[in-house]
Amino acid sequence: MEPIGKTIVITSKQVRRIIGTKYLDNLIAGLNYAQGHVLGYISHHEGVTATDLQKHFGLSKSSVSEILNVLVKEGYLTYEKSDSDARCRVIALTEKAELIREKQEQASQQFETRLKKGISQEDEEAFYRVIATIEKNLEEMK
Repeated sequence: MEPIGKTIVITSKQVRRIIGTKYLDNLIAGLNYAQGHVLGYISHHEGVTATDLQKHFGLSKSSVSEILNVLVKEGYLTYEKSDSDARCRVIALTEKAELIREKQEQASQQFETRLKKGISQEDEEAFYRVIATIEKNLEEMK
């Protein structure tokens, strides 16, 4: 049996490759997996900031800046002043991003359905319990 950490890394790479090549490439031409993933996250979390993205994705400030710069340059995002904190800039979707949002959601649902094919509800629940334990263990390693 392969080590759990190695299995997670290999599976994660497969998921990223398949999502990128079969599900999202036709929707968001010119963007890589990370950029598409960040765009998807922003579309579900109104008023998000670059700091929020750093925390959620576990990315460095420079990585988040690089991703956001591409998304702004490609016309998917803009920055707006926060209503609650004038020092803070929130990230907003443009009309261009809104147009692909529904298609991206459909592609994501199709992928999720195919990914869970043949997995019982009981096994899915066990999977999430194991993942939660792994996440807790990883948090303790920090």
